[in-house]
Amino acid sequence: MPTNREILLAMLAARSPKAADASQACSMMTIGEVEVNYDGKQLIGNVEVTAAKHDIRVLGITLILTPDAASPKIYAMAVASYPTGISLPHSVATTTTETPVSGTMQIAAQIICAYTQSHDATLKTCQDVRMFSVSG
Repeated sequence: MPTNREILLAMLAARSPKAADASQACSMMTIGEVEVNYDGKQLIGNVEVTAAKHDIRVLGITLILTPDAASPKIYAMAVASYPTGISLPHSVATTTTETPVSGTMQIAAQIICAYTQSHDATLKTCQDVRMFSVSG
């Protein structure tokens, strides 16, 4: 069984540009509502993973808010990880402090999930990116 540290490191490695080709879309699970809002002072992000295929055990969910998927700059990040599996549905939320937004700004919500399959205990990751516009 992978540790929380191993789960986190796998999800962060999936975010690196070199891993982008190796990381697959999260087609084996259902990513429900994804939101990114700006309340005048801070960016607020939320993602909900609602279900997974019967042979998938979701071990980690990461939400990262960045200017775009390839940017090294991170506005906010939140992680949930449980080595024995996350009960679904599960939401992860993150927020920034004092993020200035003037005009309209594009924000990428990167969702990275870590999982294992019932027939293969190897820790795998998948990634989904959704783009949002926020105005300040």
